[in-house]
Amino acid sequence: MLAALVANGGNVKRTSRDTGVSPAAIRSWRGKQEQGHGVAVALIEDASAQFVVDATRVRNKALVQMERLIDEGKVNAATLNTIFGTLTDKIHLVQGLPTNRTEHTGSTLPDAEQLKALMQPFVANAIVMAEQRHSDIIEAEVVREISQ
Repeated sequence: MLAALVANGGNVKRTSRDTGVSPAAIRSWRGKQEQGHGVAVALIEDASAQFVVDATRVRNKALVQMERLIDEGKVNAATLNTIFGTLTDKIHLVQGLPTNRTEHTGSTLPDAEQLKALMQPFVANAIVMAEQRHSDIIEAEVVREISQ
């Protein structure tokens, strides 16, 4: 069950759906585990490793079946595609690998001189505004003293 919980990113409800175990039982088990009263870590690691082996085997079977369906002209491989993608994500989660990828292209930071040139007007304006605020505070204090 812990391997399923890890594979689901700690999502108790999804783990419950996947395993058929009630969410309350999963939470209780997880709580005992966190308090050090659960299954030995070595057993959990073994179960996680076995999950990766089994899930990889099933994922690879789905890929073979998907290829066969495509070759036979039966392109309706949506279910196999879902199995393949889901198992790949779960395998990556258990192995501690990212399940998504973000790529940033075409943007670079300016070099130090360009950044300095860009920031100079901002800094100068901040100084002017701070001096104006200081002047406004002094004027407000003078007005308050006069009115008292």
